[in-house]
Amino acid sequence: MIATVALTLVVNAGFLPAFFFATQTAAQPTSTIRVLSTTSGSQGEERAGRYVILDPRNTFQVPSDRQVVISFQWLGSPGKHQIAGTWKGPGGLSVGSQFEYVAAEREFSAYWTLPLTAAAPRGPWTFEAQVDGEPAGTHAFEVVGADGTVPAPTPPRPMPLTRSEMLTRSLAAAVNVEGLDATGRVLERGPGTLLNDHTVVTAFRVVNGAVRIRVKAANGASVEIADLLAYDRHRDWALLKVTGVAAAEALLKPADSPPIGSGCATLSAVSDGGFSVTTAEVVGVNDYPGTGRRLSISLLNGGATPGAPVVNEYGELVGVVSEGLYPGIDTLVVRMGSLTNLPPTLVIPATAFTTITGAPMPLADLAAKGVFTPRVVKGQHVLSGGFATKILRDGGRTQPVDQKTEFTAQDQSMTVFVTWDPKERLKTVITLRLFDQDNRLLAETKPAKTTLRVGSLPFTTWELKVPPVAGIYRADVVLGSDVAWRGFFRVER
Repeated sequence: MIATVALTLVVNAGFLPAFFFATQTAAQPTSTIRVLSTTSGSQGEERAGRYVILDPRNTFQVPSDRQVVISFQWLGSPGKHQIAGTWKGPGGLSVGSQFEYVAAEREFSAYWTLPLTAAAPRGPWTFEAQVDGEPAGTHAFEVVGADGTVPAPTPPRPMPLTRSEMLTRSLAAAVNVEGLDATGRVLERGPGTLLNDHTVVTAFRVVNGAVRIRVKAANGASVEIADLLAYDRHRDWALLKVTGVAAAEALLKPADSPPIGSGCATLSAVSDGGFSVTTAEVVGVNDYPGTGRRLSISLLNGGATPGAPVVNEYGELVGVVSEGLYPGIDTLVVRMGSLTNLPPTLVIPATAFTTITGAPMPLADLAAKGVFTPRVVKGQHVLSGGFATKILRDGGRTQPVDQKTEFTAQDQSMTVFVTWDPKERLKTVITLRLFDQDNRLLAETKPAKTTLRVGSLPFTTWELKVPPVAGIYRADVVLGSDVAWRGFFRVER
């Protein structure tokens, strides 16, 4: 139930501000407030318990505009809150008000109305909100006279979705994608995102090395294909042409680049082929040499799997979760000292692949051309691996020094290291292979005979010259003919 309360304060002759808000009943709040959106206009209406601005804009003309309406939406805690608002106008004008508000859910909102008369001061205005004594957002607008510029009418912005609705939309836009071998065995599984009724985008790693690809929708529909519509190994995406798996309500409109601080939702894959959902916030955008533009999002609770859709608060497709700057890496080793400074999740903008067309490319042709990367199939025998500037050799305390994944020409040399943990006795040969970003073999060591025994933790190292050309490189450690460990490193100029 919505209750409306109004308060009128006299500022000067003929100029009266007022505010209106909705109230419900619930328990006491326990968390801080986060601003979800602020909007101003000259008119609005209540929809499903929320107040929606019908003509969003930030410039108002007197006498044609009779009022300014400002709406705030917050994410906080259910319960009783003290809400305050202050109008600040030209010439030091400042008028404030305070009221008590009881929220039934985490998402709640309030709106204020400022009447405009001929006496309204012209110039820049600011409205400042507070919730429970803490700053809860500001909104700037301008009042101009009859000779001022009147903005063209703006189409009404769709009403923002609730957090629950965002999560539901992200689930509806997701499908399961499985890369299969010649026997039908699943090599890799991950989420895919429906772009339209015949196109799915997923992470390239899901289809890497596959003979066939299976796409399964939440409604039970399933289809198998043996080709790709398009792909980009560097940016870690693959387009699939499919039919019969997209429901109309699952299709999302591509979004413009979202503003920093805006909310979004995405999902992660779980072991049984299902998905779990999480909310996030856009925290940055960067252009990376060789791998293109990425949005950065900070996950608020949970994880995100490459290939998953990222949906904004209006139900639009922001992009698809990326594996990062090293596509194909199987694990990310995080040292204890870095746990408080984890990197944000990267997202490929939807505009990167929504305009691509072309003829399907058979998976068999891509395999013959060497597009696919050999899969890591003996990783169970590796305890750890990585890159360092050198190795400190001191008997049982031998260890890598200055571990890192970024090098420069000043480093001159680098060391690749692997600590083995064999699960069975292995009498084999070990080889290190170095590849560039285009999957071209640059160097290969002579196979070294070795015997790995259960219960031992042998340590193998290779010293290399740092490649002279800037870029991303891949190192594969091979046992016999199978890859056991893979790592990526970057060389900067």
